[in-house]
Amino acid sequence: MTERSRLLMPGMANFEPGVERYRVTGGAVTAVLMGAGDRLEIIDPEGCQPVEVAAFDRDGKSDPGLLGHSSGAPATGIAAILAGDQHDARRVADALAAKGIDLGATTAIHCFSQDSAAAETVWLTASADVVCVIGVPGGDMSPEDQNTPTDVIAFIHRTAPPAPGLQILPTPLADQNQDLRIRASTARAYEVKAGEFIQVIDVEGRECSDFQ
Repeated sequence: MTERSRLLMPGMANFEPGVERYRVTGGAVTAVLMGAGDRLEIIDPEGCQPVEVAAFDRDGKSDPGLLGHSSGAPATGIAAILAGDQHDARRVADALAAKGIDLGATTAIHCFSQDSAAAETVWLTASADVVCVIGVPGGDMSPEDQNTPTDVIAFIHRTAPPAPGLQILPTPLADQNQDLRIRASTARAYEVKAGEFIQVIDVEGRECSDFQ
């Protein structure tokens, strides 16, 4: 029997500390924050899927040099996605605008192509703090074509992993008027008005919660 290096916990990610995994849906965008020295790994599982990666500095200016490329090309794919009417695209566009990021003259690093092999991978390293936007361009497929956009996988390898007990939480689905953290084995009462929504995040995983 092969010995395992550590106990495996069903349902828990088997990543080394400091590694984060993101799935970027075909025809969508994802924005992530990276620090100096962090490495971005992008995998095209099925192949033939172009990807655009735009990097923005603290002033909201697009600069491919932040990810080690001397030049880029217009981010037409990202622009088309963010100009669409998808809810997730509007959320990303609003979040970028809130950070003062100008999408009008954005240049991007273009990864892969329509002839890329399956499982092809690219690596990009941040030279400074950067807002990184990963776009997977593609529109609705016509019946006679075989070019539907496919998902890609992105890993961020942090040089400084978060301290134990400090989790990176996803962006809220909307502007919140309450932000409560319920500690393990405790309960908390709060008031919700008619028409308001409750978003619950399982911070560390494998935890159930009850409402009364």
